Amino acid sequence: MSSSKNIHGKRKLAAILFADIAGYTAIMQSDEKKAFIRLKRYQEVLQQSVNLHAGQIIKQYGDGSICLFDSVLDAVKCALKVQTALNTEPKVPLRLGLHLGDIKYMDDDVYGDAINVAARIESLSVPGSILMSHNIYEKVKNQEDLLIKSLGSFDFKNVEEPMLIYALTNPGIVIPNRNELAPNSTAKINNNKNIFWLIVVGVILLASLLFWHKLSSNQSTSTHSTQSINNNSLAILPFSNLSTGEENKFLSEGLHDDLLTHLSNLSDIKVISRTSVLRYRNTELPIPEIADQLNVTHIMEGSFRRIEDQIRINVQLIDANHEGHLWSEIYDRALNTDNIFNIQTEVTQKIAAALHSNLSSEQRVAIEQKPTSNLEAYESYLRGRQVMAKRNTSSLNTAKELFEKAIFLDPKFAQAYIQLGTVNYLMISYADGDADLLRNKSIKYLNEGMKLNPNLAEAYALKAIINEGQEKYKEAELAFEKSLSINPNLATTYQWYALFARDVERDRKKALSLLEQARELDPLSPAINYALGRLLFETGKFDEAKIFLKKTIEIEPSYPSSYLVLPLLYTAMDHLDSAAMIGYQNLNTNGNQGIYFEHSIFPFYFLNMNEEITSELALFRPKNRQDSLIHYRTQIQRIILYEKDYDKGLKYTKTRDFVSQLWIYHLKNDWESYIERYEAAFPRVKIKDYSFEQTGINPSWDFYIFQHYLHALHNSNRSAEALNLWDYYIDQILVNDLDMAWGQIVWKDYIMMKNACMRGEISDALKLAEKIRSHGGFGWIWRLMEVEPMLDNLRDDKEFVKIWNDWMKMIESQRTNVRSQRTEVG
Repeated sequence: MSSSKNIHGKRKLAAILFADIAGYTAIMQSDEKKAFIRLKRYQEVLQQSVNLHAGQIIKQYGDGSICLFDSVLDAVKCALKVQTALNTEPKVPLRLGLHLGDIKYMDDDVYGDAINVAARIESLSVPGSILMSHNIYEKVKNQEDLLIKSLGSFDFKNVEEPMLIYALTNPGIVIPNRNELAPNSTAKINNNKNIFWLIVVGVILLASLLFWHKLSSNQSTSTHSTQSINNNSLAILPFSNLSTGEENKFLSEGLHDDLLTHLSNLSDIKVISRTSVLRYRNTELPIPEIADQLNVTHIMEGSFRRIEDQIRINVQLIDANHEGHLWSEIYDRALNTDNIFNIQTEVTQKIAAALHSNLSSEQRVAIEQKPTSNLEAYESYLRGRQVMAKRNTSSLNTAKELFEKAIFLDPKFAQAYIQLGTVNYLMISYADGDADLLRNKSIKYLNEGMKLNPNLAEAYALKAIINEGQEKYKEAELAFEKSLSINPNLATTYQWYALFARDVERDRKKALSLLEQARELDPLSPAINYALGRLLFETGKFDEAKIFLKKTIEIEPSYPSSYLVLPLLYTAMDHLDSAAMIGYQNLNTNGNQGIYFEHSIFPFYFLNMNEEITSELALFRPKNRQDSLIHYRTQIQRIILYEKDYDKGLKYTKTRDFVSQLWIYHLKNDWESYIERYEAAFPRVKIKDYSFEQTGINPSWDFYIFQHYLHALHNSNRSAEALNLWDYYIDQILVNDLDMAWGQIVWKDYIMMKNACMRGEISDALKLAEKIRSHGGFGWIWRLMEVEPMLDNLRDDKEFVKIWNDWMKMIESQRTNVRSQRTEVG
């Protein structure tokens, strides 16, 4: 560091990057040439990246460095660039720590507690990772391209209060498990004498450790299998199929599935669900990395080989933290159902013993039970389960035929009946068909299966969602609880139960808890990550929601539901440009059909980009006539209404429900038509007896059209009646209504602003307008505010005009951004 660049004694706030090559001394001792190659690579990559991000390397320790940055974002992006580069071959095991704090220049050196804290954070990290303090996190947490997770708080030597530590989790970066981190009180600090004494102490400690290790190894010959293992959790990786032929593939996968099902019945072991572990088929990732990604302590892997009528199954249980084998076995048996099921039972019992799981008598009966004695029926059942997971019309029809075949071959095959009932129920949502007929078939097969085996968790999960669909809510809740009591590791039950808690019980706290448990068991399920993201969105936790919705697309880029909600989320966050770009991505990924099309282009309405909407409408390819009528006409109607051609707009409402017609009457200031149409639909609406359930439509729309009805009354010589109704229902707006609305906070403020305008309380309306502006979410409603008649007496107010103009600058800026990005990607 040149003293000409810094003033003696000068203090400044800086972002500090502390870097260190882990185990460099050991590398030097084993291969000096290799060590120098890695050191040179590290220094070159670091220097290039620091220069690129306007930083400065203040001090080099040979295998470590201190770098300073004026910009926190530059420091983090520099760390990301360096670590990403050095995590590729030839790898350099680099640890990086980041902190923001006050430093002081003295005698061509830098000093300050912030330097020591950065060193402590670096020493906490693992090779390939990037850790940061809360000070750094607060400055970069809203950056779209930075993925960060909290590791919790840690105590550091010479630091008074515990510190919150965060890890960067971008692709290519090692994500440390908290359990493997421990604060290191001997982190490097900027003093050569201290380094010398640290080395001396380290040598003494190392010698002591070697002595005690040797002593303990002489005194004990115990193996991993006798260790006491806490926090038992298990991932069963897909078996390697060493045979040829499609039928052997399904046998191998079926063996894996059934072992997973058997072990998931053990209440004291967390077993990761099939959806997540299947993503590690044929993986080359090391065991510790897989365990870290799935958050488990143990991994089971195996192989399957069939030679004519003989099978060989090799299985092993691994302690993921130490990569030590706890148990392994090779089974050579004749191919028949008895042997397959006996192997499953024995493996389950061996693993339960190795993990010190206490099997109850009921669990022993369950795992020893043979579902069928017919090998062909079993193979058909396995193929049906595999195909059903794809959740499309063709796959569900194929699965249905396979389950029917299994039942034909073995009429007492209980699991096949349950899966046939499940596939029929899924076809209500995922395939064309008569809903009542499919539901009745599902009930029939469920009852048949439960007669044969009344203790299947999957059966009670199916029973629960059937009861929910029939509005038998108490029976549904009991069935969910029964399913989880039989199998506490069935992620699907937690997921369906969470949706029940959200939609029926309106208990979002319970729903969130259930979804978190579902994700713990199936962390790579797109459906569960999506459901969790959507629920967090609905509760206004936008930053957390974004993580899970983006994770869904990362897991499964073609998963459509995330594309439906992400534009809504970004719009609620006033990131209209991001919403629009996700819309384009959805059109490219899922095609511009149906509701995907509608959600893809609606951000362009908020950005007032009618030209782009018209262009997409020209390419619209409806899957069927219903899509054409609903989704295509919806877009045309929106353009017409925002262009205020209301008479033309009415022509497009004839195939829609009356909500759209009422809205147009409202926008036209046609109060008499609004009142006549509304009261014809709801003749019993009177003060003290109105209920939101009365209309039979979405509660948010219910009050939305009701408030316009009050506005119509107010403008039709029925003002006193209107104001009385407003006073009576105002509490219900705040307490009951808009419970599932996406931008609920801003939406309620908007309703209250309209109420204030109707009453002539302009100062209150302006306060609400400013509140909407300050907490975001304006993207939801600005086009509505532009045409809303209830705000007419506010539009000329100078204060409102100023607020409005500020909003329009934001809209214009984001519109320009979208068009430039769209041009760049063609």
